[in-house]
Amino acid sequence: MTKCLDYEGYSLSFRVTADNVLYQCPECPRSFKTRPNLRKHREAMHGATEQHACQLCGLVFNTATDVAVHVKSEHEGRQRIWCPVGGCDFYTFMQKALNDHMRRGRHGK
Repeated sequence: MTKCLDYEGYSLSFRVTADNVLYQCPECPRSFKTRPNLRKHREAMHGATEQHACQLCGLVFNTATDVAVHVKSEHEGRQRIWCPVGGCDFYTFMQKALNDHMRRGRHGK
């Protein structure tokens, strides 16, 4: 077993097996192949929620992605570029990313 600090500062145990790493839940005996799966498990089963604060204004968000979007739109003044296809909720801050999205045709996914 190897120990490290996870995203909340808890000591996180993981095992290295022949072909993968297993992330151990600190609250129960379950283990997971990916850190996101461990996070989802902890939120669903143990009520562990991660809080992310904006370093510029202190607003708190549930995900680091939400903080990044907030910073870009509120503090940097960048405009979201929404997918023009009806029913698709994709948006980006870069025209190239919208072009890639349109080329792939993954609307509403």
